[in-house]
Amino acid sequence: MCREPRARRSPEHGHRLPATLVGCLTLILALSIVVRESRPSVRALGLLALLAIVLQGILGGVTVLYKLPLAVSVAHACLGQTFLLGALVRHTGAGLAIPDFPLAFGRVVPPLVSPYITVHFAHRIGALVVGAALLATSLTLTLRASRLIGWRGLARAPAGLGRHALL
Repeated sequence: MCREPRARRSPEHGHRLPATLVGCLTLILALSIVVRESRPSVRALGLLALLAIVLQGILGGVTVLYKLPLAVSVAHACLGQTFLLGALVRHTGAGLAIPDFPLAFGRVVPPLVSPYITVHFAHRIGALVVGAALLATSLTLTLRASRLIGWRGLARAPAGLGRHALL
């Protein structure tokens, strides 16, 4: 049996190791939050982060296995970047750099006078892109996989189309 040369392997494999590390770190973070945190809302956010990273892995794997449309790949990429931006916001202390929402200092685009404001605003823009990508993915999967009952529910879940979306 001959192994495929490294140069000919899919470039998609290059991010699996760091992605696995992020997944493991998120699992550790979520478990520590659930065990140590007394506030239910913070525990829920920890579990939501874990759910997001699991969905990220599933979305990436399904995209590769089934060669799904570009919208699915874009949603996978956007969700990954959102995790990175979220970590950047958290570790630079930029989480409270813009005090109001949905506007930023009463404007759509805030004055980008500090790196903290810039990072925080980039995180907000990233969230909008992820939301749009999830909607596009849901619509694409719903239209293309309408004959597959299992896929139909999965396609509607990111868009939040009803509480029975996964049934």
